[in-house]
Amino acid sequence: METREPVASRTTSFTRRDFAKGAALAAAAATIPLAACGSACGPAKNPEAEAMFHAIVRQHGKQFNDEQKKELHNQIDGTVQSLEKLRAYTLENWDEPAAVLHLPVTNAAPLAKSKAPASASAKGGR
Repeated sequence: METREPVASRTTSFTRRDFAKGAALAAAAATIPLAACGSACGPAKNPEAEAMFHAIVRQHGKQFNDEQKKELHNQIDGTVQSLEKLRAYTLENWDEPAAVLHLPVTNAAPLAKSKAPASASAKGGR
């Protein structure tokens, strides 16, 4: 059975300064456009679409091959184009929805309550 040294007696070569350097490099690397997507990225058309694409690739890039990344990029472009069309349509605060549900009012009598079939509890059992 191995015995471990107390934490205070262990010497490590990883200092706070090393940690700060690593954190700074990681932050700088996160701002650089991903080269991992290769030729699948295509030209930058829309900054919003590019930001969405790079965020997805940063999180899940290992799961996609180049063909899937290209398809993802095309789908995001289509979604952003649709979103731009929606944003272009101006609405005022008093504008009502395009489709309002209007129920017909009839003078029909309310539905009669159906009689429940005789159950075991009505017969005295459980």
